[in-house]
Amino acid sequence: MRNGLASVAWLAERLGQANLRVVDATWFLPSSPFASPVAARTAHAAARVPGSTFWDLDEVSDAAAAPSTPHNLPTPAQFAAEARRHGIAPDTRVVCYDQLGVFSAPRLWHTLRAFGVEAAVLDGGLPAWAAAGHAVERAEPAVEPAAAPAADFAYSGELQWRLGDVEAWLASDRTVQLVDARPAGRFRGTAPEPRAGCRPGHAPGARSVPFLDLLDPAPRPAPGPGGPFRGATLKPVDGLRAAFAAAGVAVDAPAAATCGSGLTAAVLALALHRCGAAAVPIYDGAWCEYEASGLPVVVDAE
Repeated sequence: MRNGLASVAWLAERLGQANLRVVDATWFLPSSPFASPVAARTAHAAARVPGSTFWDLDEVSDAAAAPSTPHNLPTPAQFAAEARRHGIAPDTRVVCYDQLGVFSAPRLWHTLRAFGVEAAVLDGGLPAWAAAGHAVERAEPAVEPAAAPAADFAYSGELQWRLGDVEAWLASDRTVQLVDARPAGRFRGTAPEPRAGCRPGHAPGARSVPFLDLLDPAPRPAPGPGGPFRGATLKPVDGLRAAFAAAGVAVDAPAAATCGSGLTAAVLALALHRCGAAAVPIYDGAWCEYEASGLPVVVDAE
C-alpha cells in the first residue's frame, strides 16, 4: 500500500481484515463525462465494495479556508470526527475507491496522508472490482463499523498549499513546479471553465498535465458515469514518467499540484508519488480561488 495503489486482487485477498477499512470517496462532476443523475451517496447505497463506508468529500472540508472551493483539507477536529465514524484510527490502513475508476478517490488518499494515515487507491475503482467478478453489495448499507477510539492524528502542513503559498511561489524563482490537472483547453484559455463566471487560463509558470493523460482506459468500459474512462486505471510508472516528461515536468524535482477545485490535482499527486516523489502538496483553493484573487492569469490564446 505504501506505493499509493491497491490492486483489485490485493484487496480481494484482504477484505475484512480487522485493521483495514474500505471507503467510497465518489464525487461526480456536473456537466462532464464524470457526471451522474444520482448523488454520490445514493450511488454508494445502490452498489459498493462489501463493507465499505461513504466519505463525503464536500461535507468533510474546511469551508472557511477557501470559501470559493469545496475541496479543502478538513480541520484536524473535522478529520478526527469523520475518521472515527469510519472506524479509522491512526494505525488503520485504508483503501479508497470511487465508482468511476480513478477520479475522486485520490483526493481522500491525499487527505488521509495529510493526517498520517496509511492509504491507497483501488486501481480502477468499483468498475474494476465488479469486472473482476468480485461481489458487489447492493442492499441498504449495514450498520456502520464501530467507531474508533478518540485519537489525535498527525496533521502534515507540507501537503497543503493555500493562496499565500501560491503568491510566494509567484514571487520566487519557481524551483517548485506547479502542475495543473485541468484539461489543456481550460489551462490554455481556449475552452470555458465549467463554473459560471470563472475565466479559463493558468498561473504564470504553471505546467499542464491533464489528469486523463495519466490514466489507461478500461478495455471494455461498462456504461455509466465516467464514459470511456469508467474503470480506468493509473498508468504504469514508466507511462507516468513519460507523460510528465512530455509536459516538461521533472518527477525528481519538487512539485505542487493544482486543478479546478482541488480534486483532480490529487490524481497528479498520486502519480508523482508513484514516480518516487515524497510529498506533493495540493493547492486546495485551486483555479476557483486563484482566478478570483486578482493574481496574474495567462491565456495562451491571446
